Amino acid sequence: AKNDSACGLYVSFGMKRGNALKYVWSTTAPNGTFYKKNDQMHIIVKQTGGGGGWVNESTNLLEDAKKAFGKIPDRTLSGIAILTDGNGTHSPAACDYDSIGYAPLPESSSSK
Repeated sequence: AKNDSACGLYVSFGMKRGNALKYVWSTTAPNGTFYKKNDQMHIIVKQTGGGGGWVNESTNLLEDAKKAFGKIPDRTLSGIAILTDGNGTHSPAACDYDSIGYAPLPESSSSK
């Protein structure tokens, strides 16, 4: 399987041997698809198809982590990274990113 994505955003929990989620736009996989790359990383498809304009995305990291890893990570959020990648398929890739950030959930809506 190829690991290329025009738009990819990684969220990691823990510095070494932690867990990571990779949010991607896919040209083929349906929205909401979860892929297990290995025990530490899961890939989540947020959009399918080509671009055509700005799209705002938001997600609940704790719910996604619980779905991917079976529990909420016991380590704190340690990093956010972006990657636009086409080397595995030897094809051009491009993506524009803007205003990436995160906010804690209100106390009443946090997952246990």
